[in-house]
Amino acid sequence: METIKKRTSITWHAAEHHHLEKGAGWYLIIGGSALVLLVVALFMKDFFFAVLIVLSAVLVMVFGSNPPRVYEFRVDERGVQIGKRMRGWSEFTSFSVRKHQHEPRELVLRTKSNINPFLHLPMERRTLHDVHALLASKLKETEFEESAADIIADILGF
Repeated sequence: METIKKRTSITWHAAEHHHLEKGAGWYLIIGGSALVLLVVALFMKDFFFAVLIVLSAVLVMVFGSNPPRVYEFRVDERGVQIGKRMRGWSEFTSFSVRKHQHEPRELVLRTKSNINPFLHLPMERRTLHDVHALLASKLKETEFEESAADIIADILGF
């Protein structure tokens, strides 16, 4: 007699990142930093760098002010689904849980890609235990080491 294996599936909705409201001081710091770098670039007569500074400051301000999109996340026997995109277990090598000062925590999946090796999924405490158990049966758990980009994003409030 063949047994039918029930497919385990865990679904949750979350914003793509934790959004912090940016006050006037945040915009002044970004604008002031950009102005100082712009003066340095113009003093060095590096006009390409000057244009890059202006574009970067505008992009940081625009992305910092926009609220995050809300996605549906699903982890099941096939892999990890974010919105409509499914990624199979063969794309990942390991996972870890990143603990923040604020909620939600992040599930960090290490991919086989060298360009973007980490996939960060926001997690709620109530689903973390179930997702952790399912992932432990598919991938090895490793300690997550924050990169310089992660630290800078946290400082800037992203």
